[in-house]
This record gives sequence, C-alpha cells and structure tokens, in this order.
Amino acid sequence: MPKRKENLSKNTRKAKSQRLQRENESQQDRESRLTNCRLRISLSRSNECSSDRNERLLLESDDSREQRLEDDCIRLAVSRTLELSYSREKRLESDRRHHQKQREFESQVQHVIRVTEQCDRYHESHGQRIERLAQLRESVRAIRQIETNFDRKKASVYFQTNDKYSAGY
Repeated sequence: MPKRKENLSKNTRKAKSQRLQRENESQQDRESRLTNCRLRISLSRSNECSSDRNERLLLESDDSREQRLEDDCIRLAVSRTLELSYSREKRLESDRRHHQKQREFESQVQHVIRVTEQCDRYHESHGQRIERLAQLRESVRAIRQIETNFDRKKASVYFQTNDKYSAGY
C-alpha cells in the first residue's frame, strides 16, 4: 500500500514539473511538442487492430467525431498545400489510374448517369453548387447518425449479452 502512495506523489511531482516546463516553453517548442504528440497518437492508431478501432470509434461522442473529421480535413488540406509539385503530380496520376480502372467496370447505364451528372455539375451556378453540397452533407450526416445509432444499439446488445454470461462466473 505505501508503494502506491509513493507512485502517486511521484506522478504529482512529474505533472507539476511538466506544467512548469509548459509554462516556460516557446511557441515553437509548444508546436513541436504538439506535433510529436499527434504523431504518437496517429502511430498508435495505425497499429491498433480493427476491433480496437471500432470500439474506440463507438465510444467517441458525436461532437468529438465531428471535430476529429474537421481536423483531419484541415490537416489534409494543409499537407496538400505543402506537398511538392512532383508528389502532387504522382498522387494525381495514381488517382487517375484508380478512376480509370473503376470506369472500366462500369456499365453503359452507369456511364451515362456519371457523364450526365458531371455535365449538370459543370453547368450549375455557384449558389446551386453550394445548395447541392449542403444537401449532400445533410444526407451523409443523417446516414452517419443512423449508423452511429445502430452501432450503439448493437454495442449495447453485445455488452448486455456479455454481462449475462459473465454474471454466471
């Protein structure tokens, strides 16, 4: 028992020293520390198995999910603005090949629909485009909400089932 108290005081001292260090750090040091922290988080997320990822995403609130997706969007935009022209050309060429492969497998009807939609989008006004994208966002948000509710319900059923079985042990 006393050892636990020692660890607690060590952790408290460590937290206090970290707070002092953070108060005295420069803006550049702060940015560097936060960047390293983000890298550690992304590395740990890339190493996690799909069930761990699904569990983490199930427990994530809607607000934090929206914030994470918004941050990812911003991070992607920033990384694309910083990317070299050669890298950009390489990425775009890869995207072109991917889209070309997808188009090889589409039927004639799918082709006509895709081309018609592209023409419609080309000729629409800026206001119409904003309205169309807002409707798309709303429908995607509704779908995600349904999926989230379904996943939560599925998770609660899963945990209730496991609680029944574990209660017998």
